[in-house]
Amino acid sequence: MTEIPIQNLYYLLCYAWDRLEERDRVPVDAASCPDVLNLLAKVLANGTSRLLRRGLDRDYVPVEEVTPRLRGRICFAEAVARCQHRQAALPCRFDEFSHDVLHNRILYSTLLVLLRTNGLTRENQDRLRTLCQQMGEITPMAVRDADFGRVRLHRNNQFYDFLLKICRIALGSLLPSEGAGRQKFVDFLRDEKKMRTLFEEFVRNFYRTHARRVFPDVRRTEITWRLTPGDADGQALLPKMQTDVTLIGQGKTVIIDCKYYSDALQHHHETDKFLSGNLYQIHAYLTNHAASDKYAQEELEVFLLYPTTTTPLSHRFTTPQGHVLCVHTVNLDQPWEGIHRDLLGLVGIREEVAAVS
Repeated sequence: MTEIPIQNLYYLLCYAWDRLEERDRVPVDAASCPDVLNLLAKVLANGTSRLLRRGLDRDYVPVEEVTPRLRGRICFAEAVARCQHRQAALPCRFDEFSHDVLHNRILYSTLLVLLRTNGLTRENQDRLRTLCQQMGEITPMAVRDADFGRVRLHRNNQFYDFLLKICRIALGSLLPSEGAGRQKFVDFLRDEKKMRTLFEEFVRNFYRTHARRVFPDVRRTEITWRLTPGDADGQALLPKMQTDVTLIGQGKTVIIDCKYYSDALQHHHETDKFLSGNLYQIHAYLTNHAASDKYAQEELEVFLLYPTTTTPLSHRFTTPQGHVLCVHTVNLDQPWEGIHRDLLGLVGIREEVAAVS
């Protein structure tokens, strides 16, 4: 698998998470971001600094406290027990307007964990330490993946979304290490499942952003099987055909299936072949989509798209009906301008046309 430069990885994340405004907010250089761990630490530090300058989000949080004055509602069971011991203070339950909300706790806890992670540069260590001191009023927590699903953001605090995604991918890449409380970062670039999702979301949002003048509708679509079942049970057993990316324009549709493998070819007896399962899948997309009366007269192209692995691929096949099937790679180890140009060229868009959109 071709290495992905750190700056390109950051751009992939910004596209995949639909936060393009973040692209130029973090200067990514080899000194402060020599690897993925330090990239995530720097992005998180920069974003947290901006949050602190504008003020951390606050909301009402439930609090239970023993107080000499009545606040909110009395916790009666505890109050009765205290009366039996002649203790005058009242246990009360009330809501308090506080910074100690779940999204701040996740953010603060992630900073603390990263600070104990092996491999940070001195600059990033110092920045994280300062930020942790500034957020000292927040209660730390042992963050679980399910906690991210409990966060409720709205229009006024949507700026937390990008940072929480960074937190999630950072915490999901940590393992316990030798040394008290230390953590080891496991590079998620080697995780094909995570990278496949990231690559797919990047490609879809890239075209949604830059191809809308030619393809105003970019989304995932479901393709109907063009089969007549012999019974209802058989119909129910057919798997769903859902595309990764469908670009719909005037008289033309492009379907892209994004794959992320260490190799785009299978090797057998010194012979290279396309990965058969992937080819069968994209061919099924083509034949069933083209068989629909609704799309019978339109131009149709389907792509298997891989990041460049050991060998660049660019192969084009045409069906008897004139539809096109392509197997293609995009080199992620090149200046971003080259990636931008190659992806637009893949679907027949000139850069000057995309620039107008």
